[in-house]
Amino acid sequence: MNFAQPVARYEGVQRDQYDRPLIIQPGGGVIPYGRISGLGKLLDDETNLIAWKQRMTAIGVARRPYLVAVAATADRDDKKTLDAVVTAAMAAAESDAASNIGSAFHRITDVAERGGDLGYVPDHFRPGLASFEAATAHLKVIAMERFVVCDELQVAGSFDRLYLTADGKFRIGDTKAGAWAARFPHAIAVQLACYAHGDLYDTVTGERTPLSAIVDKQIGILMHVPAKTGVCTVYDVDLAAGWGAAKLAVQVREWRRAKSLIRPTRGA
Repeated sequence: MNFAQPVARYEGVQRDQYDRPLIIQPGGGVIPYGRISGLGKLLDDETNLIAWKQRMTAIGVARRPYLVAVAATADRDDKKTLDAVVTAAMAAAESDAASNIGSAFHRITDVAERGGDLGYVPDHFRPGLASFEAATAHLKVIAMERFVVCDELQVAGSFDRLYLTADGKFRIGDTKAGAWAARFPHAIAVQLACYAHGDLYDTVTGERTPLSAIVDKQIGILMHVPAKTGVCTVYDVDLAAGWGAAKLAVQVREWRRAKSLIRPTRGA
């Protein structure tokens, strides 16, 4: 497989009203697939995330007192207005600051690994970029941001990196800047495993180009660069465990879609 030339065109994936990619089937027809990036999150315990969002909402309301008046005059069932209040409060609390910084750093590493002109790099990103380049010097970038479908699980998405390692292995890699990515890599393992078991997908014709013939399905790569430290650590990710969890996540997805689980008791 020659990754020097595009082996699949990515000209924008058609999506349904739920933002799910619409994937052309080998036998004809089009059906929506789940997003690979979201599959592993079906298994996450979101208790701490929900609590964090509640704290951010409280901070945002305190910073924008007018939101109290809007919420107080809204009907309890007015989801649109109350959701807007929560969104505004989260923005006021700058709850997306860390993720925006992470996304910006991710784009910088993309340009750097493509050999592009970085232009101006903010000073607070320079240590992280230098650390990233040193930590990944032994990895050769073979492909970046390629759209993949995993037909077995009916999920799709774009992987971050395909690397050639010093020992001759092709491995899927991803860069994360979140503080807890290395401590809680469960969703990452699911995500990378799905890419490793997927096919490159031509968004125009629906043609698949298998990755399975070359990509290591046992180990993926996580490049973790926490925004606060700017120090890059490279980790091996257990993709065998991630693949097992991916299958479990699909079972959870299907369970949540189950209908007719209850019915009126006859003779009652």
